[in-house]
Amino acid sequence: MSKWVKAILGLNLAASLTAVGMVAWVLLKPGFSQEPASELHSSRAAVFEASALYKAAAQEYQAAAEASAGEESFNYWLKAGDLCYDKAMDYMCAAQSYLAAKSSGKAEIPPEAATRLVNSLKNLGKTAQAQAWLNDLTALNPKPGQGATVAARMGEREITLAELKASLDLEPPEARANFEGKDGLKRYLNYFLFSKLLYEEALKDGMLDETTNQAIERFKQSFLSQRYYQKNLMSKIEVSDKELKEYYDQNPAEFKDAAGKLKPFNEVKSRLALEQKKKRALTVNDLWLYDQIQKRGIKINEQAFAPAR
Repeated sequence: MSKWVKAILGLNLAASLTAVGMVAWVLLKPGFSQEPASELHSSRAAVFEASALYKAAAQEYQAAAEASAGEESFNYWLKAGDLCYDKAMDYMCAAQSYLAAKSSGKAEIPPEAATRLVNSLKNLGKTAQAQAWLNDLTALNPKPGQGATVAARMGEREITLAELKASLDLEPPEARANFEGKDGLKRYLNYFLFSKLLYEEALKDGMLDETTNQAIERFKQSFLSQRYYQKNLMSKIEVSDKELKEYYDQNPAEFKDAAGKLKPFNEVKSRLALEQKKKRALTVNDLWLYDQIQKRGIKINEQAFAPAR
């Protein structure tokens, strides 16, 4: 046996002994006898999980679920299922845990857990049962009296017409134009589902890596910067109608059409106002940046930008 194998076995043994020792401490600590059984099993589970003994941790969460009731039991079953699926890769344990959570009737299991349940059944070769569950999870189940018409279900998540309309309203104008007309919202549902499912598959495929996170962070920075700029700087720059008319009268050459005819003032007013705002924004931007540099004590090393000798 190589020294590396011995070292690894030694580490695993050490971790196991540490976990056993911690569990023993949990069992023997003062006040243990007064603790509810569910809390005892939960404490054991946390110790095993911290020691990477995931199957043992899942079994303790299952025991905690059986020893409790209501929402507490429901959450323990979900924890057990997640550990079995993600860490122990024990699909039988995962399926049993998710099914127990589902059958508790206390709440609907989250869409991700529902997907894991279906995948667990498939991995166990229970294709027919998995398909039955998939059909059940994606079946429409409108709830009358709640003021929301259900358009579709994705896993256990209901997608309402109100949600679809709100999502469509957030699309860029050129995208919204593709979903006008009588069946526009129905066609948008297909686009909505297509986008969401592509996103979920991308996550499963591990595409949310460091490069992607950096790109998302750059987009977030750019998006929020523009929103702040429009709200707090650009929107406060005002140009009066009198100033616009004076500029128009003094610079007629800028407002002639291809035939050399002067365009009416009202026709060019909006464009002229935006251009004048942008010109004034250059000064506003410089002043705001200078003020921030002073407030934050930013120091710029001019030598770093000096031409190389």
